[in-house]
Amino acid sequence: MIKTNASLVIVPHWVLQTIRVAHRPLSTILDVVALSRLLSNKDMQQYYMATLELWNAIPAGLRDTFQCGDIAEPSNRWIQTDSDGTQPSPATVEATKLALRKGTGDRLAVAGTTNAIDLVSVLPHLQAHDSDTESLTLEYVFDVFYLTENVYGVSFSRRETTSSYSSQLLESYDNLLALLNANHKFEVVANTPAFQAYTVLARNVI
Repeated sequence: MIKTNASLVIVPHWVLQTIRVAHRPLSTILDVVALSRLLSNKDMQQYYMATLELWNAIPAGLRDTFQCGDIAEPSNRWIQTDSDGTQPSPATVEATKLALRKGTGDRLAVAGTTNAIDLVSVLPHLQAHDSDTESLTLEYVFDVFYLTENVYGVSFSRRETTSSYSSQLLESYDNLLALLNANHKFEVVANTPAFQAYTVLARNVI
């Protein structure tokens, strides 16, 4: 099995909602300058913590198929052109990323470690639990969506009670593979952990 060269970013539902209300393209999820005009500093830090600190909590078949997307990466490839046709200066972009990394680091330093309860709002089914460990091991399904070339977002929802968790998770992987097949060669997709997870689930779902 192989990991693709595509990146995946965990996206809280409230970030998606903010972007939709502002009538901005989904790729705005990756643009720290554009996002900083829509979200408070605290919300930006919460989002950034989610993208990195919850990575190991998502399903292995999903996590091991993608690179972990970092919205504060050194490259400016995700910075968009403003409505007036201009782009933020490199200095503005770097200052925004630096402030985001520092603010997030300061929050983590105060907590001593990532506090799952502080991050559960990124997963809508995790609202009030006594145990951080329990919070991150509940059953959830995912929806992966295209953001820009070789970059995808993922959001999570609590499983429904009307059918088995395995069948719902199978549907999540089925939708993911359809998306990957539309953007990558089949031989690449067929060798991913996501494809392997799908085949295991398919054998067990009745």
